[in-house]
Formats: sequence, structure tokens, C-alpha cells
Amino acid sequence: MAQLRSEKQAKVLELEKRLKTLTGELMSNKQIVDDLFKRQRELSGFVKEIEDQLYRLRMSMPENLTVTNHAMLRYAERRYGFQVAKVEQEIKDMCKGAEMGLDEVRFNGFVIKNNAVITYLPSAVDLARDPSLSWEKP
Repeated sequence: MAQLRSEKQAKVLELEKRLKTLTGELMSNKQIVDDLFKRQRELSGFVKEIEDQLYRLRMSMPENLTVTNHAMLRYAERRYGFQVAKVEQEIKDMCKGAEMGLDEVRFNGFVIKNNAVITYLPSAVDLARDPSLSWEKP
């Protein structure tokens, strides 16, 4: 019986030693993983900063400048005296009599959708009569 007790005590000591070793290894690995996650967060921050810098640099290049239709219209109005209100009224007058609705309607060369004039597409007859109406370059 004493021998059995001694064997059990030896086994307990062996298991306690192994548990201590594994616990130490686990803690060491946990620290390594924590360090890796910390480094990953740092690198993600660096990547984001570089992406932001690249975006700002690319957007500051002249070939990436966008000029909106609104800006062009206002420039023509203010720089060259283009009479926007007069043109708007002329378009409204030309569209009188069009059947308004939710569907797209073509009337006098204008395309009307949801009660809004969205573009002007002259007909073939209009283009034949006045080639200057074409938006395509010859």
C-alpha cells in the first residue's frame, strides 16, 4: 500500500510539473498572440494613413478634377451672360401640351420623366433641317 501511495504521489508531482510547464508555455504564447494583434492594429493604422495620403494626392492631380454641369452652367451664365432663366422658360413653353406622367415622354425633342425635362434629343428631321443641333462632332 505504501508503494501504491508513493507511485500516486510521484504521478501527482509529475502531472503538477507538466501542468506548470504547459501553463508557462500557454502564457508565453498568449503574450506572443497579444503582441501580434497589437502589431496588426498598428500596421492597419499605417495602411489606412497611406491609403488616405494616396487618395488625397491622386485627387489633387489636375487630371482628376471634375467639373459639374451646375458649375459649367453657372460659369456660362456669369462669365458670358448666358440667360439661363430665359432658356428655362423657352423649354417650358416648348413642352406645353406634353402629356405628363411617370413614364418617359418625348415631346419637341425633349425627354420628360416624372414631370421633369431631363434631356434634349433632336429628331432626325430637326437635325436634317439644322445640323448645328447635333451634339456629335463631324
